[in-house]
Amino acid sequence: LSPTGEYLVCGVGLGGDENAQLWLLDARTGRAEALTQSPEVRHGVPSWSPDGSVIFFNSNEANGRDFSIYRMDLRTRTKTVLAEMEGWNTPGDVSVDGRYLLVSHFDSNTNSDIYRVEIASGTREHMTPHEGQALYYAGRFDATGGTLYLLSNDNPDGITRRAAMDLASRKVRFLDTE
Repeated sequence: LSPTGEYLVCGVGLGGDENAQLWLLDARTGRAEALTQSPEVRHGVPSWSPDGSVIFFNSNEANGRDFSIYRMDLRTRTKTVLAEMEGWNTPGDVSVDGRYLLVSHFDSNTNSDIYRVEIASGTREHMTPHEGQALYYAGRFDATGGTLYLLSNDNPDGITRRAAMDLASRKVRFLDTE
């Protein structure tokens, strides 16, 4: 659902083929419009810009294997690659000021990271460097943009827990252990 509550974007696959196409639904009228029409390509359910004019989604359009991050302006229906990345990548929260997008990057089902992507330039910043296998799932920015809430198992007991990262220092503190 868009931040304004006017629209909904959903993924629709034909016959269970998992190659979901994105559709825009008007929440008031129920009118539906296809945003993507590439049946051989998978598209992931998007994140919204704070004003609801842009969506960010993942797709394997480039090579059928890697899921890069795309940006679509809903006013013009213009789609561009925001972050070309190998592996499985999913868009997350957009900062309140609309400057950054969180991206969860998965190397495997036991190792993942969070990237912060500057929307204007596409510049990626690796937020969770770590040694060994660890899972980091992007959550949300706080209202000030200074804290990132996330989930991770990169702690002494190896259990996935809620955490907060101070974006200035990159220090992660686990909330469930306080």
